[in-house]
Amino acid sequence: MRRMTVLVVVAALTLSACGKAAETAVEKAAEQATEQALESDAAGDGGDVDVDLGTDSEGINISGTDAETGENVQIQMGGSEIPADFPMPLPDTGEVVNVSFLTMDDVTAYEVRLQIDPKDWKAIREFYTQWMDDQGMDLLASDEAVFGSTDDGAVASVAYDDYGDYGEVRVGWTP
Repeated sequence: MRRMTVLVVVAALTLSACGKAAETAVEKAAEQATEQALESDAAGDGGDVDVDLGTDSEGINISGTDAETGENVQIQMGGSEIPADFPMPLPDTGEVVNVSFLTMDDVTAYEVRLQIDPKDWKAIREFYTQWMDDQGMDLLASDEAVFGSTDDGAVASVAYDDYGDYGEVRVGWTP
């Protein structure tokens, strides 16, 4: 189970910076990792995996429990609904095109992607810079990204990709 989680998370994080082609690649990586985990479970080497490869607005869902440690894991990739406990504000502009999260026991990391008009990026960057500053975070900013870190190690990130006719903003939170 732990290997499956690592494979899927690494694939999702590695490919999350890419566009729509990455979604297909992430889906394939999740399917392969899930198949491997199910084969491993059938062989009796630990873990219980419950897989829901949804095609609705919730995207791909993978959940399971590590039989050895009892650790619960849930991964969702490709949904469009913002979880109620998402810890960051979202700007008034843009369309949510992808919501992904990884929960291990009671700790959740998130990524929300917004499609925006490229002319809105500067205001969005300023919005998040001000929000992170108001939270007392240490800031690191560039023209394409803003990162904030808290004293307890949480990281807020906002990054921008310009595709010409539209832009994509990735809003992330890692506890």
